[in-house]
Amino acid sequence: MFIYIVVNATFVYREMEMSRIKNADPIKRGSSLSSTQINQQFTEVNAAFPMDGDNVRNEGIDQPVWDLNNGHGKSGIILVAADKNDNTTPVTATANSALDPESAPFTIQTWTLVQPVTTADVIRVYWQFDYQTVVSDSAPVNIVGKNGCVWGIWLEYQDTFGGSWQSVPNQGDFANAISGTPGSPTAWGSHTYNTYGCTIVPHALVLHDASYGGTKVWTNPVPHTGYGDWIYTPPSNITIYGLRLQIRGLLDRKFDSVIGSPSNAWRLLVTSSGVQTNTVSRSHMAYLVMRKQ
Repeated sequence: MFIYIVVNATFVYREMEMSRIKNADPIKRGSSLSSTQINQQFTEVNAAFPMDGDNVRNEGIDQPVWDLNNGHGKSGIILVAADKNDNTTPVTATANSALDPESAPFTIQTWTLVQPVTTADVIRVYWQFDYQTVVSDSAPVNIVGKNGCVWGIWLEYQDTFGGSWQSVPNQGDFANAISGTPGSPTAWGSHTYNTYGCTIVPHALVLHDASYGGTKVWTNPVPHTGYGDWIYTPPSNITIYGLRLQIRGLLDRKFDSVIGSPSNAWRLLVTSSGVQTNTVSRSHMAYLVMRKQ
């Protein structure tokens, strides 16, 4: 079998022998099968070539199989680094109850790491989480004329050792000025062009109900899973020393034509303290650093 091996960001072409699978009692054509026999065959295959996370990563990403070119199959993309981090500690976020200054966001997950990213790299960060909201007051849900409100979950990073946390490039913290005049904002949130590293999740399900005369009513959502990603190529070499997920709400939509470029935005609302909540029961983050050869 011919494979490419990544050595110091260089493809080395070698010829290697495939892993040998030795079956103690191979299944013969036409024979009846039992679950014990089938399990034994898979056990022997896995012993010769473990179907674990490392091999899935090595065979599916390290190998140049993404763009098969005539003659060599080389894609020109290699994996520089990869890692993951899990969190199983539940975090309950309460809705924002003040403006200027706003209530502090809640931290869902913090991950300490040291990962260089050069201008030749692209870093891809992925996350997922399980969450459930509690809707205890209809006032901020906007059941008349609007379709509810949402929470913003976004990615932050540290680009200096022990330094301050900041939203990743092209992402705001949902507490930026979005309306008014420069120096005198009248609303806070994030323009949609500054939300490239976040996940927006609904706070309530809002629907029409004929039994209420066709008016909108709200209901608590069942537990859900959310997903998000951030993809970035830095303009200069950086080192990431930490990643974390933050959550803030409640938010609704607003069009801003005063501050910055005219754009849709997510506006941060003010609600009664402790009434509306979002509990993230667990979360997971992972990243890949890729490089073109």
